[in-house]
Amino acid sequence: MCKNRIIVFDNTSKDMIKREEQVNELLSLVEFVIVENGENSYSNKTFAEHKEEVLFQRQKVKEVEDKEGCSKEESSEESIKSYDDQQKRVIEIVKEMVEFCTGGFWEQLAKKQAAQLEAEERVARLEAERTVQESLKDEEIQKRDEQIQKLTEDLNVSRKQNAEAKCDCAIL
Repeated sequence: MCKNRIIVFDNTSKDMIKREEQVNELLSLVEFVIVENGENSYSNKTFAEHKEEVLFQRQKVKEVEDKEGCSKEESSEESIKSYDDQQKRVIEIVKEMVEFCTGGFWEQLAKKQAAQLEAEERVARLEAERTVQESLKDEEIQKRDEQIQKLTEDLNVSRKQNAEAKCDCAIL
């Protein structure tokens, strides 16, 4: 399940940053192994099942040895056969676990890659929308500036016309 992964710690280090990095490295490795194992771990139930299987096999060996009229050679041959059967069963279980774990790993990897691709596409769409909105804002600002400039020119023309139209007449 762990594929002989190892991690080394410096327990004597007083450097808190180094200690924190070591803890983070351990947690990352644990999370990776859990994901790789299809989020299945070696549980008490699994241990009990294996223990029960071993006890059953031992009982069978003992029964064979205790059989009346059974020679030591026969008993030894049956023990070896029983042990071989047990080894084959363990090998089958390990193969099933590896297949299960790796199958789940590839499925999860494919899902994560699909999710990442979807997120990247979403970011690209949002970036394109933001660019379009900025472009529209720039155009809108330019139009408003032009309107303000035109209104200012019109106001200046009106002031000039009003100044020319004023007359210095006195009413008597």
